[in-house]
Amino acid sequence: MKKAFSLVEVLVAVVILAILSSIAIPYYKKYFLVSKRTEAINNLLSIRSMEEAYRAVNDEYITAKWTPADKPAGSLKMEWKEDSYFSKLGFKPNGAVFYIYGVGNMNGLNKTHLLCELNPQSCWNDAPVPDNGFADVTSYIDILIKAEGDLDDDNETGRIFSHDEIGKKVIYVNFSEF
Repeated sequence: MKKAFSLVEVLVAVVILAILSSIAIPYYKKYFLVSKRTEAINNLLSIRSMEEAYRAVNDEYITAKWTPADKPAGSLKMEWKEDSYFSKLGFKPNGAVFYIYGVGNMNGLNKTHLLCELNPQSCWNDAPVPDNGFADVTSYIDILIKAEGDLDDDNETGRIFSHDEIGKKVIYVNFSEF
């Protein structure tokens, strides 16, 4: 006599799989979003390091327009284009990117790193990303290295930045947004 699963046993197994999937999928999605934001943070810190090396030699920073020019939508990647001053810094990410990157000029605004940490949205708005160019070295924040993207396709853009002052510091404009 052959042994087989009963209909009830199969249904119980299907229900258990559905429950486990409903728990696991959101965690996987969050893991994916966090890993892509971490990639953007690493790119920001690389750009910042290259900006400091450039400034040490040339006594000025480089501003760079948004690259790639179009924001990637959701989980789509965009190919990096060599159409901005990032190439002058020697920066090129490995492969396609989920975020767009730009370097804004803060010259003459007298913003300190503490002001930017207390009100990141204000700093973000005060340093628009211009066309490619240069920024002078002053005693306050001179440049903001920016990244933004909408990884979860909810039309809310996640924004992070670093600046040329206190080293290896990344500031979230809207931490909970991807």
